[in-house]
Amino acid sequence: GDLRIVSYNVLGLDGTPQATVGQVLQAIGNETYNGRSRRPDVVTIQEVRNQATTSQAVVNQLNAIYGANAYARGNINGTSLSLNETVGLVYNTQTISLINEVAIGTPSSSGAARQSMRYQLRPLELPA
Repeated sequence: GDLRIVSYNVLGLDGTPQATVGQVLQAIGNETYNGRSRRPDVVTIQEVRNQATTSQAVVNQLNAIYGANAYARGNINGTSLSLNETVGLVYNTQTISLINEVAIGTPSSSGAARQSMRYQLRPLELPA
């Protein structure tokens, strides 16, 4: 099988009407590639304020589209030099398991402005 991995910049999500966010996420799942459409398995997101608010808003929208508990998120907040500059992960709980997550590095004005995040994911065994 294959996985659909998506990257989405959510800058301004907190002020964006939820209907608009839902439309974007629905369109991602409806996009056809190689003759088929499928919902995303992994959504990496940038410009995250923190996991409990911004990433959870993406989870809520995807669960509204695909059903309760269909998606979950990472929990660790990376640090950065500005308010909206961490990253997050949202994943399909029916196809992916989040094994581990860790923030890497220390933000500085002379180096990386935000911590990188490393996520260890495992595809789940799916019935044939």
